[in-house]
Amino acid sequence: MSNSLPIKTILREEEEKRAIYYAKKYGLPYLDLRKIAPHPDSIGLINENNARKYGLIIISRVDNILNLITPFELNAASSKFLDTLKNKGWRIRLFFCSFSGFKRALEYYKFYTPPMPSLKNILIITQGEIENLKNEAHSIEELKNKIQTVSSEKLLKIVISSALTLEATDIHFDPKKNGVLLRLRIDTILQEIVEFKTSLYDPLVSRIKILSGLKINIRNTSQDGRFTIRIVDADDKILREVDVRVSVIPGGNAEIIILRLLGIGIKRLVLEELGLTKRYVDKLKFYAEKTNGLILTTGPTSSGKSTTLYAAIKYIQNPQINIVTIEDPIEYKMEGVNQSQVNEEEDYTFPKALRAILRQDPDVILVGEIRDNETAKTAVQAALTGHLVLSTTHTNDAPSTILRLKELGLDEKEITSSTQIIMAQRLVRKLCNYCKEKYIPSPDIIESIKMVLSLISPKAHIDIPQEINFLYKARGCKNCFGFGYKGLTGVFEVMEITESLEKMILDGESSIFKLRAEAMEEGMITLLQDAVLKMIWGITDLEEVKRVVGDFNYIESLYGHTVASILTKSLKIPSEIYNQTNALKTFKSIGLYLIKTPYEKILEAISSIALILRATDIHIEPQEKHILIRLRVDGVLEDLTRLPKEEFLPLLAEIRTISGINEDIVGKTIDGRFKIILFNDSYNVRVSIIPGGYGETFVLRILRPDIDKVSLENLGIPDSELNTINDLIKKTKGMILATGPTSSGKTTTLFALISKINHPGIKVITVEDPIEYTIEGLVQTQINETENYTFSEALRHILRQNPNVVLIGEIRDNETARVAVQASLTGHLLLSTVHTNDSFSAIERFKTLGVDATQIANSLNAIIAQRLVRKLCPYCKKPAEATPAEVQLIQQALKDLKNQGLVAKYDFKNLVLYKNVGCEQCGPTGYLGQIGVFEILSIDDELRKLIFEDRPAFEIKKIALKRGIMLMQHDAMLKILEGITTIDEYKRVFG
Repeated sequence: MSNSLPIKTILREEEEKRAIYYAKKYGLPYLDLRKIAPHPDSIGLINENNARKYGLIIISRVDNILNLITPFELNAASSKFLDTLKNKGWRIRLFFCSFSGFKRALEYYKFYTPPMPSLKNILIITQGEIENLKNEAHSIEELKNKIQTVSSEKLLKIVISSALTLEATDIHFDPKKNGVLLRLRIDTILQEIVEFKTSLYDPLVSRIKILSGLKINIRNTSQDGRFTIRIVDADDKILREVDVRVSVIPGGNAEIIILRLLGIGIKRLVLEELGLTKRYVDKLKFYAEKTNGLILTTGPTSSGKSTTLYAAIKYIQNPQINIVTIEDPIEYKMEGVNQSQVNEEEDYTFPKALRAILRQDPDVILVGEIRDNETAKTAVQAALTGHLVLSTTHTNDAPSTILRLKELGLDEKEITSSTQIIMAQRLVRKLCNYCKEKYIPSPDIIESIKMVLSLISPKAHIDIPQEINFLYKARGCKNCFGFGYKGLTGVFEVMEITESLEKMILDGESSIFKLRAEAMEEGMITLLQDAVLKMIWGITDLEEVKRVVGDFNYIESLYGHTVASILTKSLKIPSEIYNQTNALKTFKSIGLYLIKTPYEKILEAISSIALILRATDIHIEPQEKHILIRLRVDGVLEDLTRLPKEEFLPLLAEIRTISGINEDIVGKTIDGRFKIILFNDSYNVRVSIIPGGYGETFVLRILRPDIDKVSLENLGIPDSELNTINDLIKKTKGMILATGPTSSGKTTTLFALISKINHPGIKVITVEDPIEYTIEGLVQTQINETENYTFSEALRHILRQNPNVVLIGEIRDNETARVAVQASLTGHLLLSTVHTNDSFSAIERFKTLGVDATQIANSLNAIIAQRLVRKLCPYCKKPAEATPAEVQLIQQALKDLKNQGLVAKYDFKNLVLYKNVGCEQCGPTGYLGQIGVFEILSIDDELRKLIFEDRPAFEIKKIALKRGIMLMQHDAMLKILEGITTIDEYKRVFG
């Protein structure tokens, strides 16, 4: 009996040895397929045809790692196929095997069953899981405890169940240094829920990426995806589905993920439940039942526009009507409606989709947004030719939409012939019906409410309450998870295109104020009025009105009244307080007066004194044994008095209350606002509170309302430089920078330039932090660092609106500098500020921000360096012979000034200067107002060449001095010689 092996076994053994040899030759690990088999769930990631074609089979998968086998040396086609797998986020581990092993592995395709297509990109959550969460967590604290106790496998489900329970529209995962902050957007407000361990986040990120079809191994760029939440009962019956839009962006600590739950805010698409008054529900129904025309909703993102249009479609929907939508994205799936989504990457845009849909002869068309001329023209044409068209625009209110349509290229006839009704809207949170509290508002608030409501026309058919005895405010209970609010309702401004409005538009009327005034006379209720009515009816509260509706200066412009006090609390200074403080002539008398003033009137007294002395800031600084009160007058902090420490807490409480700052927020920096009202004038006040060693320090910045009266001619710019400035602002591109330290007047200078430039024929947009002054005719936007709306981000957004002139508050980082320079080189005049000591240092500052010398040279038009000095009071300034030391200081400062004509007229041997004294006109300081001292570096070809050659700042300065540039020190000394300011001011500012 022979012990020899069968020939088949021997041959197979030899084949495996050859495979081992070739594995070493090709640098691959060897795998014996006699000992291992492909995993049935993994093998299908490469289909059988491709496996045979490229000689590649997946043996197993671990997370995002694919283990593959091949019996061949890789050719170009196989390598390219592997690259496609890598580009999808897979990591590849390739093994070499024998031909027999590969053939054996192919047999396992017989056992592979593809996953059910319906389960792809679907997360299944049972209704029981959601109900259990509702029963276990009745507050954010309980929810926090629940989330912190779950494993990484259950984290995504518990977070999404929490979002569904709280009816959140967005889920934010924000990685921090030592944890990950979970926030939910509930009723439009981001609420912090919990911070969980970083170790739970990596598996969560991978889970979300796989679920939404994103690349797992891509972490340094943004990705977008989608998946569906399927909620089922105990028998796996589908109860509902929620589409989720996924956004992944790189962050400093880890990837930031935002999940948007589409359609969550849409419960019942019923017109009567949106928040519209009965009159406007009837109006909307009337126009929705027409067979043609244009219905528009307008407002910012997340203001409920789409929901309103969906409700209108739901109202008219029946099997005989062909309704088609074009959306980006589809936020809510509607049975019986043909919904189409635009795809910019595939060039399926709104205008192209609209043209394609019109070929199918629909009865009703919903266009997600009219944002360009082609969409606007096509939508209007459709509305005029037998189609009902519903769409949205982005404007602040209804009358502004008329101007927006004109900007998009529609003429007056097209607008009036097609447009039926325009609805501006916002969303406010509704007070929780279980815990809302009554309170008695102040007389000022009641007076303001009555004034707002008094402007409602009788044609609005609204029953206006005669007496307002109480309002409601939020409290918080288990039914609203402690928020005090539950759900949202709309605030509306509905403008029907009546005959009178149609005539105004056809006559070319372009004033928003006049259009609004006529619409109000016709019965339109403004957003503010609708919000105030809902506040009186107990649906929402004053804080929501203030948060959502915003600034309503248009009513003041129309009727000569100030109604903003309803949105910003105010401090009214009594006439007796003003008369008493106005009689005080010295700081000593002011200090004694404040010490004797009762604590309940102390804030009124300090504010009155601040206005009388033209102060820009009030500083309230607790010390160990007293409170120091100081005012910044003409740029200098002056001590007023020291108050007893026991008066601090009442003063603190009053400022917090009047600024709308929650008394529970302590130990961190806080900002607020209020108004000071003195007779018929009002002054906005910005409040800044910072924690200190002896208590919180308050700085109240008084924003003067006369900023728009500032002109280039009264800033203090030397006459010899005014022509240069006037020429610079006529340019249509390039960059003008103002530079200097904080409170050196840079912003005032830029606004003076803007005032000179601004006229109806150009578009001026500002990006500020914060918006301190509202200027008529400008589009002003404010950055919000907490929402990642930075200077650079804002600048990128506004450039899409193609402004002629852009003012950006400050260039402080590389990204803003880069975008600003690019904007100035591509047809925009850009004005901004930087923080440097002089104009020459600003060039170096741009280099440190990563801008190369070529771009700096090509973009810069001018740099204006400046400081502010106090002006001598003309009523009491006193002449005095200059001392030898003063003469020497002046001559030393002017030694580099080449324009001798400016100084030759002064007799330095008998030089007379002026000193500050103090009088009734200026108070105790002897100064009255401030004036700028300037250094204007206009970039001509010679200087541009020096910058291009990357010459250092000191060398550019040396050449500029030879050419006769006037430095700030020169300008200051000339103003001293002219009796405008003093040597003491020069020393204070320049050292």
